[in-house]
Amino acid sequence: MSDALVPPPDGPSSPERPNRAVGLLPLAAETLTALRSLAQAAADRLAGQLDLAGLAALIATATAHHLDGAHRLALVAAEPNAVHRALIRFAETGQIGEGSCVGQADRARPTVAFVCAGYGGQWAGMGHELARLEPTFADALDRCDRALTALGADWSMADVLDSDATDWLTDVRIALPMLVCIQLATAALWRSWGVEPDAVIGHSVGEVAAAAVAGVLTTEDAVRVGVAFGRVLSSRRGSGTMALVALPADEAAGLIEAPPESFAVVGLNGPRTTLLAGEPETLRAAVAEARRRRAFARMIEIDIPAHAPRLDPAAATEIAAALYDLRPTEPTRPIFSTVTCGPLPGAAFDGGHWGRSVVLPVRFIDALGRLLESGPVTVVELGPHPVLIAAIEEMNGVTRALASLRRGERGRATMLGTLGALWTSGQPVDWSAVGFADADRIGAALRRSTLAPDPLAQAPVPQIRRALTDLPIAERPDRLDP
Repeated sequence: MSDALVPPPDGPSSPERPNRAVGLLPLAAETLTALRSLAQAAADRLAGQLDLAGLAALIATATAHHLDGAHRLALVAAEPNAVHRALIRFAETGQIGEGSCVGQADRARPTVAFVCAGYGGQWAGMGHELARLEPTFADALDRCDRALTALGADWSMADVLDSDATDWLTDVRIALPMLVCIQLATAALWRSWGVEPDAVIGHSVGEVAAAAVAGVLTTEDAVRVGVAFGRVLSSRRGSGTMALVALPADEAAGLIEAPPESFAVVGLNGPRTTLLAGEPETLRAAVAEARRRRAFARMIEIDIPAHAPRLDPAAATEIAAALYDLRPTEPTRPIFSTVTCGPLPGAAFDGGHWGRSVVLPVRFIDALGRLLESGPVTVVELGPHPVLIAAIEEMNGVTRALASLRRGERGRATMLGTLGALWTSGQPVDWSAVGFADADRIGAALRRSTLAPDPLAQAPVPQIRRALTDLPIAERPDRLDP
């Protein structure tokens, strides 16, 4: 996101920084020329009240109108002056900058797949802002925290999100359940905004989150599986490591000669993206060889050779035993397993499945390929940072691959940017749920303006939006004209 449109992150390391309002301004028209004219009208409207209240009013007015025109513009809106400049630029040149998205919506809603990522995308501060600004996200994390407490965990989501500590990032006992929980909360927020997946895929521990998103597991069961993964794998720390190389699997396998216990392909992430695991020195030699061939390669900061022959096979037995009484249910939408490379019935996701999933390779490319057999798909990665998007974009049939969150970026702004990309391609959106973040600050600004009465000072976001659009016609801006 551009700094001009979106303020810097407000994470746990800067608790004094006030919240900054962020919304999504959508405009739609039947032709591109009409859309540019509408952008000019919006700019003129905003110029009449170039402050936070004026921006909130403009967004509320825009989302109260019919937004079914084929030609669409979406602007991540945080700074009134920056939004005004962006609108003028588009109106005059038809060009957009970062934080903006323009497109022509398809008549049919795009097919959307949620992809839940595995280990590697976690970062200190992930989800912190969304937990403060989005009740749906916070409620989902609270439910996960209650599940953790019931399991006797000696840590909580809330404590981790509010801390500057980074030691948990490589502690799989915490990191793996955290990744499950963050992705469940992200999925809940997407759904509250009207974005429902047509299918779900999970990579490694991401398959746990995917199973919950698909309705196979409850939140409580997904947290339980994530905790079992973390506990069992934590007891195998120091037994090996992992690496990622930008090479096809067959080329990656031929980087060096070594027995499977020392060097193995354990993840087919994409046509030219492969995950390796094994003995540390052997993997470092493989990474060096890949770089010598001018291929991207890096070691992964983990001391467990997950999904590899080197991993103690008893890990599978221990996980299966810990989950012996798991009772999965039938999915509400297809879930494509990266263990079996295709859709599975709910009953297949029992304790034995989760045990096998940690010792068998992750065949992500094959599972995604099976999904793509039914037609083009727009992929939304749910992880805290897009670790799979580059590989997903290598696949024929992927219309576009979009991130939910990014390391170091403001969570709401990033998600709104992706929401704009989805909406401009034809995805329906529940605008009443999206709102404009930071209700206290917006309420105070509206109270000082002539657009709304005093009671809005403490109103929640949806109520602010409704108040702006429910005022008598003579008192509210029912057109974008100034």
